[in-house]
Amino acid sequence: MPKITDKDLKYELLGIFFVAAGFFSLISLGGFNTGPVGSFVARMLSVFFGVGAAVLPMTLVIIGFRYIRYHKSICYSLKFWGLVCLNFLLLAIYHHFTIPQGKEILPESLIPGGGFAGGFILFSIRKVFGYDGTLVVLLAGALASLLIATAWSLAKG
Repeated sequence: MPKITDKDLKYELLGIFFVAAGFFSLISLGGFNTGPVGSFVARMLSVFFGVGAAVLPMTLVIIGFRYIRYHKSICYSLKFWGLVCLNFLLLAIYHHFTIPQGKEILPESLIPGGGFAGGFILFSIRKVFGYDGTLVVLLAGALASLLIATAWSLAKG
């Protein structure tokens, strides 16, 4: 039986923390009784990410399992950051279609839309590119992020 080193233990404990935090956040978002901390976590995730609130907890669970499985630090690649960028742009695109112009970052429009993250991105881009130009910029950014996150190529189809 292989001996567990302090380094292995460190990564397993870190992994358990991430998995537990992710599952706790997910069940909090699901409306289960998680006390005042869970209510706060669910509210913050909903305000910051709107309809995409569950993405961060699921990411924490995946990262936690990677720490447990591989016992080494994670190198966040360009593909990971492409996915992160794609997530934020998709929140902004969703916000674009669900929240009227001028109400992007009002508190009552954050949870049913893309949250503060999507609303702030949308608000900022709309100020520079207008309503219709914003959609072009967001779709181009989402396509670029998708290409970064995957091995796809527009030229190769």
